[in-house]
Amino acid sequence: MLRHIIDIWRSRNTEGRLYDEFVEMLGMDWEMFEIVMEVLAGRVKPDAVQDDLLRRDIAVNRKERSIRKQIIESLSVRGESTTVPASLVLMSIVKDAERVGDYCKNLLETAQMMQKPVT
Repeated sequence: MLRHIIDIWRSRNTEGRLYDEFVEMLGMDWEMFEIVMEVLAGRVKPDAVQDDLLRRDIAVNRKERSIRKQIIESLSVRGESTTVPASLVLMSIVKDAERVGDYCKNLLETAQMMQKPVT
């Protein structure tokens, strides 16, 4: 089922572009996660990456809003019922991907409160 949805996103211009933006968003989340893991491992000080992580979180939030806005615009203008299920799934998982950025930010806050690295 997921493969079918991905194929639908890739097959249409708007959905394909949104899929690419979503993949970019996941890449941004991954980079944030890697930064936080370095902090939790004690290889990087939390204060050294805090501003960078917050900037990345803001970028992820903007990407999420942009994708969701484009989905609504696409459905409103074209009104193709065949893309509604895929669009709703994308809206849901984009929101989940945005939460990953928030979780990374929460992990950084946890690392700042810890006295020593996680081993």
